[in-house]
Amino acid sequence: MSMIIDDYEDYCNDANLISIEDRLMRALPVGDTLDHNFKYKLYYAPASRSYNRRHRYLGLYTRKEIKGVGEIELIVDADYDKETNELKCEVVEGNKNRLTDEVKGNIVQAMMHGEKDFGYQIYKGHRFFIVPQFFETEFKKDSSGGLLGARYFDLTDYELQEEELNTDIIAEKLKGVRWE
Repeated sequence: MSMIIDDYEDYCNDANLISIEDRLMRALPVGDTLDHNFKYKLYYAPASRSYNRRHRYLGLYTRKEIKGVGEIELIVDADYDKETNELKCEVVEGNKNRLTDEVKGNIVQAMMHGEKDFGYQIYKGHRFFIVPQFFETEFKKDSSGGLLGARYFDLTDYELQEEELNTDIIAEKLKGVRWE
């Protein structure tokens, strides 16, 4: 029954009949790239990978807990040519004025260090979720096994009021909270 309710909520949200995106956090497994995500203030994935629910916050998951929370400021599809040092960006969501030289520099550095540090080839066909800052938290998973893909959290289910939905407050209030 809960799957039917979730599907209906998704439909209503996608059709702009209701909006719950302001209270949704999408948790994503990041593994060894956690420090990389914090440093460059972004998360990246293939642009072809869709996400089915609009959301305002990102949670960085590794080793059985969400360790960072950030508010999405900008979503950008980016391609970089190492030979010509040319970066092409398309703003998918957000204010184009937020695509600053600093953000572009972080995208290029994430691409270069992603290759150097992890062997990732993310120069083409990747989407970058830009945040002003990730805040550290310790939102622990109790159930067995790891997080295999994205998971959405309605933050109001975790004793956060809608007026408290500020990234640093979210990170602080989720510290020590457990989920399955």
